[in-house]
Amino acid sequence: MKNGIALFMITAFLFSASGCEKELTPSQTIEAAFGAVKTLDREAATEYIDYDKLMDYSEGDDLSPNDEAAGLLVNNLSIKIVSEERNAENAKVTAEITNLYLKPVFDEYVKEAVKLVLNNVSNSQDSLKVQNEMQELFISLLKKAGQKTTAKVQISLEKKKGGWMIEYDDALQDAVFGGLPSEIRSLVKQGEVYVGS
Repeated sequence: MKNGIALFMITAFLFSASGCEKELTPSQTIEAAFGAVKTLDREAATEYIDYDKLMDYSEGDDLSPNDEAAGLLVNNLSIKIVSEERNAENAKVTAEITNLYLKPVFDEYVKEAVKLVLNNVSNSQDSLKVQNEMQELFISLLKKAGQKTTAKVQISLEKKKGGWMIEYDDALQDAVFGGLPSEIRSLVKQGEVYVGS
């Protein structure tokens, strides 16, 4: 009888312990999100951040773990938590985010991509070939890239049911992708100015 009660108590304890998973802190949430982003695990990352916005994902994009370019963009990604402040509803985590420095990669890519397009401007039949060559060019430049950059950013989080959610902003995206998004935004802005004038 005593053994039966003891067994029942142990079983009840194990069930109750497994039922109350410990909630991640804001810092742990960020580390989990970055782990998921680094492996291009959209489903896991979406628990912590708007993955599609961060990755600038559009319908038809391939951001699977098999996408070589996307994998190279996040392969060197790392994060170091510096500090955390929080209350019941919000949190701010200061972190140092390191990745490849992608500004020179993008600059070189733009130069070479323009040459590719100009060399094929008369042959519109080969647009798929040109797209593939541009993709190969970008991958080869990413493979050669070695310079890294570290950005110190403040990441905001909001308390949601079931845990913390990272608030997306341009500075975070820029830090994750080694300055590439701001380079693209700058080029687009210059294009708008040029077209408008």
